[in-house]
Amino acid sequence: MRMFNSTESALDEAMNGVLTADPGRCERLETEYGYGIYRSNLKENCVRVILNGGGGIGPMWVGCAAEGLSDGIVHGEFDSAPNAYTIYEMAKKLDAGKGVLLITNNYMGDYLNNDMACELLAYDGIESEVCLISDDAGSARGRSRSERGGMSGILQVAKAAVKAASEGKSLKEVKAVADRFNENTVSVTALYDDDGNISYGAGFSGEPPLVTEEFTGADDFVKHGLEILLDDFEDIPEKIFLNISRMRNTCYAESMVILQSSVRFLEEKGIKVCGCTAGSYFDVFEQGGCIFTVTAVDEDMEAYTGRVSGYDFTV
Repeated sequence: MRMFNSTESALDEAMNGVLTADPGRCERLETEYGYGIYRSNLKENCVRVILNGGGGIGPMWVGCAAEGLSDGIVHGEFDSAPNAYTIYEMAKKLDAGKGVLLITNNYMGDYLNNDMACELLAYDGIESEVCLISDDAGSARGRSRSERGGMSGILQVAKAAVKAASEGKSLKEVKAVADRFNENTVSVTALYDDDGNISYGAGFSGEPPLVTEEFTGADDFVKHGLEILLDDFEDIPEKIFLNISRMRNTCYAESMVILQSSVRFLEEKGIKVCGCTAGSYFDVFEQGGCIFTVTAVDEDMEAYTGRVSGYDFTV
């Protein structure tokens, strides 16, 4: 059971709740086609960065309309891609003359609707690009990176893109920063059930896990999850940014144990952790566990990994 008046009104009411809780920070996009909010008092003469995706119960996406994370967000109904016309309306509303970067996870509905929004913007003479996030190391194994889906790694890409835009970079340059972070970010699900089993790599659209094993403690849980991610890189990274996204049945204390164990494991392998965060971001599974996300960074990229806060979370 969810504490909703109705499923049909829940996302609309939740969006209004965020606006009520933090008045003046954001404004709602007036549209009949979907849901969108954008930040108030945006900096002039910058590329705009807009996050969008299917609606869910966590802070992605409405909590992501925050300084340093996005200029605006658009989300669809529960588990549904956002409406293309709403994305177009948001981009047209926010454009400051330097173009718009749309960032979304790499799923067919999201791809098609963002692509259509770009076509509509082109008719109005507004330059736009799409960055499709493909950090899910559990999907499309053995195939092209471009075939993978996206998960919570999108937040690392978004904050890098927003920082690049704030520096006055062109749309082409901001897109290049976003692409670079996407290419160097990998995530994997690590979930446990009531029988004491751990599964790694399950997808939220029903994709089967890569491996299932018995739970033998938090350190082993962390070790096996991070090994999957490290194996995904051609060369072991020298430096990473770490993010832990806890699932709906994972408590705060568990996530901090996982975070500490993860940092210890990486440092014992000689990998420097330049930053780390844990919280509820992309809580797509109604069970315990988390999503491990690591971004391999060099000196230039590290400058774009600083912590930023959405509504009620830091990434």
